[in-house]
Amino acid sequence: MSSEADPLWREARKASFENGNIGLWFERFARGWTMSGRRIAFDAASWIRETSRLVAAQNRDPGFAAEVREMAERRERMVRELGGAALVARTSAPLTVGTGREHPAGRGFLWHPVMGVPWLPGSTVRGLVRTWARLRHRRGPENRRAARLFGGPARPGGVLFLDALPLRPVGVRFDVRTSHHPGYHREGEMPGDWMDPEPTPFLSVDRGARFLFSVLPRGSDGDRLCLTAIDWLVEALDWVGAGAMTSAGYGRMRREREVRPPVRKRPAPPEDARLLRKEWRESPWSTDVFVDRAAVFLGRFERPSPAAIELLRGRMEELWPGILRDPGARRGKNRDRYRYKERPRALVARLRDLASPGEPAGEEGADPGGEP
Repeated sequence: MSSEADPLWREARKASFENGNIGLWFERFARGWTMSGRRIAFDAASWIRETSRLVAAQNRDPGFAAEVREMAERRERMVRELGGAALVARTSAPLTVGTGREHPAGRGFLWHPVMGVPWLPGSTVRGLVRTWARLRHRRGPENRRAARLFGGPARPGGVLFLDALPLRPVGVRFDVRTSHHPGYHREGEMPGDWMDPEPTPFLSVDRGARFLFSVLPRGSDGDRLCLTAIDWLVEALDWVGAGAMTSAGYGRMRREREVRPPVRKRPAPPEDARLLRKEWRESPWSTDVFVDRAAVFLGRFERPSPAAIELLRGRMEELWPGILRDPGARRGKNRDRYRYKERPRALVARLRDLASPGEPAGEEGADPGGEP
């Protein structure tokens, strides 16, 4: 094979790491390439071991350790100033993240783009908490609280999930997972004891690493929802785990300490909102009776409070997902039928009129069945 055909891997073998972002080094300067005849191979095990040694050496650098601590301290100060909540959790089992990323070693790893340390993106943390909420809090008040926490098509969530950052330099280790039926997993062959086991080395975070998880409030009840998010996060980290291979026991974390904001004392809710909550506790309204009971309820008050209107709108979104965003949505092959019936659409228009009295009605106000 000519040298012009394979310049990248040849040049990568000449590179050496001195100081910088180990994540960039791990992903772009892999030096485990070998060539035998016309076949190019990658020695994943040696590259994983070399990377773990480089991480250990960098973690002993006082300057690098100070930078990692400063990054976490800034994040914690920001959370305190903005009234958010934070959780410091310690790994009680190995943690691996980013295994689905492409890499010559077969399994990638997720490195912070600036600091080159293991981390968890905020989207990953949010997905973990949301999955736990769906598993454990699917009904009752907890389900309604989850709807406010995560939001939906018609409204944003009440909490912002930030990236989870290490408090101190984090050590990584050489780990391996062996597939005993590689042909079955890759090509769908019939599994059997005649297949050769195939070990796959990868990187994982050591036990005892401490990560800072943070959430920020968004909306009037964001401070309370932040506390709920932290409580659910503690449960999810303990029972499910974060990152990849959680079914094999990876990613478990235990709570170490929390930063909990003072919850503002709120005034008592309006009378109509209290009556509405009480009636729902005694007899939750289903889709069959919701419109009629809502009409009766609204007729009892000359001007319903914004809190009561918001409760009705939230309950409608639970019963008819998407109706607040687009009550005139169409369905069918030719889009000749309304997705929602006429009476729920009319109730949406009425609630919008009550929420903004005196404003000219838009298309939806003029025709509840039209486009919003």
